[in-house]
Amino acid sequence: MTFAVLEEAVAAGTIGSYGLATWDGLRVAKDDPRHLSLATAVAAARDAAGSDEHHLAVIQLPFNIRDHQAVTLPTQKLGRATLPALQAAEALGLYVMTSASVMQGGGTAAADEARLRRATPGHSLITAALQVSRSGRGVGTALVGMRRIHSVEEAMAVAQMPLAHEGA
Repeated sequence: MTFAVLEEAVAAGTIGSYGLATWDGLRVAKDDPRHLSLATAVAAARDAAGSDEHHLAVIQLPFNIRDHQAVTLPTQKLGRATLPALQAAEALGLYVMTSASVMQGGGTAAADEARLRRATPGHSLITAALQVSRSGRGVGTALVGMRRIHSVEEAMAVAQMPLAHEGA
């Protein structure tokens, strides 16, 4: 029903596309009651559109050095394979935005802090955290708060850096 309404809004020119944003749904095991299946969502979008030309285009989920399940935990069944959410999204042609890129400004465990410092020597932990989040394979956009000018400056510094997997 929801996808049908969204597809109607696309047809009416009200929106161009739509997506799914979830905190846990794409990062928990299939038997968890919070689990969301990307394959099922895409199938529902196709049904609502009446063809493969649906407008479900984007997902948003947390990804950072602490909350890395989108890359490390296979939660999404596609055919015979079970893939992590970022790989499944790529296979299904969905754009990925990550949230909690700098862990919502929260502290990091000592091991995570050490990894962040190694990842981007000479940069602040916030810059390092954002660099790690934006460098996940399959990540299109790593969202970050811009409430303070310092946050904007750090995000701009990161924008000038090569992605971690490109610089390796």
